[in-house]
Amino acid sequence: MDANKDGKVTQAEIDAFETARAAEIDANHDGKITADEVQAFRGEGARQARAAEFARMDNERRRQRERAGIRRPRRPGAWRGWTAMAMARR
Repeated sequence: MDANKDGKVTQAEIDAFETARAAEIDANHDGKITADEVQAFRGEGARQARAAEFARMDNERRRQRERAGIRRPRRPGAWRGWTAMAMARR
């Protein structure tokens, strides 16, 4: 929202942000936002947010394994004991 990155948000920046967001929500570009367009926009945003959160958690888990010196097992189902191994190393 802070377009010029000066740490302050001006009314012009707010107006530009709102105009851009309205254009993004208005799927059929008729100049009007319907309830269906809002619902579709929120649904897509929620999916993107969930995907981003999953990626963040997956990366954090990977970093935890690397710090503990644990490699990912190559065979399916081998994860069952990795937590116990990590606890035993401490």
